[in-house]
Amino acid sequence: RHENWIVYSYWNSELQEQAVIVADMYEQRAGSWLGRALKSALKNVIQAQPIPRHHKILRSSDSGDVVVVRQSFLLDERITSMGVTQTEHSITSRAILLALATERVLQIPKIYLDPRRPVAGMYTEAHRAELLIPFNPLIPTGALAFPGGYATRDRVVSWLGLHGTGIKTQPIHRHESSCHALFVGLDIMYTILSPAGRFDSPADDFNYSMVLFTGLGVLLLSWLAQKYAAKQLLKWSWT
Repeated sequence: RHENWIVYSYWNSELQEQAVIVADMYEQRAGSWLGRALKSALKNVIQAQPIPRHHKILRSSDSGDVVVVRQSFLLDERITSMGVTQTEHSITSRAILLALATERVLQIPKIYLDPRRPVAGMYTEAHRAELLIPFNPLIPTGALAFPGGYATRDRVVSWLGLHGTGIKTQPIHRHESSCHALFVGLDIMYTILSPAGRFDSPADDFNYSMVLFTGLGVLLLSWLAQKYAAKQLLKWSWT
């Protein structure tokens, strides 16, 4: 899946504030690709022309105008480095990783950095259906500000991002929900991040023994039921 968006930041020396800019790019098309394919097939039927087995839906001539939706946010801390989570198939929603001057890494879900976020007075049911959050220009930096909180948890990485390295991420094979994350400064910290939760792997406190005993109990009950059914069947055969 290709996601056409850009997130960058800069320090505004005049206003003495850290700005985070988000730009999403959308393509305007006349109708959906399925509608265009059905119209093309119907036209071939009307004109008694054969319908190609491999219909090319997307062509360069079908490209519409590119619309860029842009929004700026403010942060009350300096940013020393940036990164983004990535997974093997890019199905899981991403999170933006911001290395702060306080030597922590803030994990912000992309939904909070959506330039389409409406102001509070213009929030409609259409915005609610797309799970858009009312716009707030200030990005909070507390540990409980976002579901992911600090990616570094309660630890700090000295001189994080000040040597030009900062944040490195890598997908985990066969685990779509999580990715490797390496934070490099004077210290080095490794962790596993799950922006949308670990939906494809059990939690750390998962009770394996309960599952084992439940499975053994089901097998035992099945065996007893089979024995009882065979005994009853033999009894009915002699009556």
